[in-house]
Amino acid sequence: MLILSVSCNTRRTASPSVWSVQESQTVYKIDGHSEVQPINEIIGNAELFLFQDTEDTDLPHILFFDVWNGNIVVSPFGFGNIHLFDPQGNLIRNFKRMGESDENYYALWYFWLDRQNIAVYDATNRRINYYNSYAEFVKTLPIGYPTTGMYSFNDQLFFDTSDRLYNGEDSVSVVVLNSDLEYQFGLLPYKIPEPFRTSWQPNNFVPYGETILYQDPLNKTMFKWNEVSHSFDALFTIDLGEDWVWDKEEYYSNKALAKQLESSGEKIVKMKNTVGENYIFLRFEQYGGFHSILIDRRNGKYQKLSSNQGILENRSFVPLKWIGDSLVFTIESDKIKGFVDALPEGKFSFKSKNTVISTNKNAALLWLTFKNSAEWK
Repeated sequence: MLILSVSCNTRRTASPSVWSVQESQTVYKIDGHSEVQPINEIIGNAELFLFQDTEDTDLPHILFFDVWNGNIVVSPFGFGNIHLFDPQGNLIRNFKRMGESDENYYALWYFWLDRQNIAVYDATNRRINYYNSYAEFVKTLPIGYPTTGMYSFNDQLFFDTSDRLYNGEDSVSVVVLNSDLEYQFGLLPYKIPEPFRTSWQPNNFVPYGETILYQDPLNKTMFKWNEVSHSFDALFTIDLGEDWVWDKEEYYSNKALAKQLESSGEKIVKMKNTVGENYIFLRFEQYGGFHSILIDRRNGKYQKLSSNQGILENRSFVPLKWIGDSLVFTIESDKIKGFVDALPEGKFSFKSKNTVISTNKNAALLWLTFKNSAEWK
């Protein structure tokens, strides 16, 4: 275990319109081959949230989750609908907004909360549709640039341009527009002349307290938006040593070699960090499977994790968001009973009104808290 505090004062610039500031940050040195501990051994408490099973509940998978005015809003990725539930898990409404009209979306690339509305990015039609909590259409915002990741925040639009040049010009990972879709500036210049996409999921932007984070796909650093300086500042860096491929200059200059290495699975080419105030849940892919590591931000201690049924190693048990010191996971319906049965006695309870696991047909949510890191291996 090692935490290094470093200061990056170098300002990376690719053109007069491209600027970014990186302030003091923390580096977590992680051994991806460290000793594994079953996740159920370090769980402090587990709360299961089962959704009400109705004719309008259709959630075989969940990829997006948030708390909206005290209620729970979830959806799958792609062809599926947004669902709104009350705090007990009762269905308030299925939005049923997937469709062909301009007021609907063809497929749900992802959603986020923007003020009092929910914003849905429809990548197929290149637009953002906004709806209120009654599933009523509010407005649409056409998007000319074919981005695969974006976020609206404080009347600004953040485009993930890491996989293609914005308007064929700026070699940057993020472009910021105002509410009138006018170009403001670009941030986080490429390290290579051409973009190379390695995103973990549809969107590399995530909400974080009163601001947002961005995971640069070709970078082991997590960036936090600074509203005062209008920059993405380095929040922390994950150092995976020799396993992290993008520290080697030759892979930036040889795209074919980088693609070959990505296909082999021998090296780590992408990671995803689910970031809370006190913890980071790190996932990376190597040797054909997913690997999970929990990091205590307060002291740098970390623990590599495994699970019964192998659900941490695939997509049936996925971390979504930290709420305080609870990490909310989604778990597929056929894995719930096996996971719950493996929990230590007295560590499990229901968060929802529905407590019948045996007849549940939908994916569920799990609120997990963890023991103090002093008790980890």
